[in-house]
Amino acid sequence: MHEDNVLKQVKINEATVTLRRDGIVHVLFHKNITLGLGLQMLLLNIYNEITERKKHPFIFEAFEGVRVTREAKNNAIRIEDDAPGCAYAVVAKSLAYKIIAGFYLQVKKPKSPYKVFSEKEEAIEWLKQFLPSAENANNAD
Repeated sequence: MHEDNVLKQVKINEATVTLRRDGIVHVLFHKNITLGLGLQMLLLNIYNEITERKKHPFIFEAFEGVRVTREAKNNAIRIEDDAPGCAYAVVAKSLAYKIIAGFYLQVKKPKSPYKVFSEKEEAIEWLKQFLPSAENANNAD
């Protein structure tokens, strides 16, 4: 991500979390990591810190070899109310990631808007409707 587009960024061994200038939070999972409960809760704290607990749209991307434990999948819905996300886009370039992301959507039924994309640019365009400025523009009509 270009530095000019970054408001805040936190890098840990497993992921990079960036609050972009447009208000979208970009989460990039690094190669060959396992997302378990401990990492999930650490990331939740980072999300709340970087957003100052204000609602933002999130985009998730992952390099190859990222695995999510069953416990983390089940916990994702339990912590949704504590997360600062108002909408979630998942960029899934491989068939395996698309299947996992689609399964999560069908089985776990997140409360917030959630959509899977093949391309990052499409995901960002979709998320822009959930930015506070977009809501204000819609309410002005």
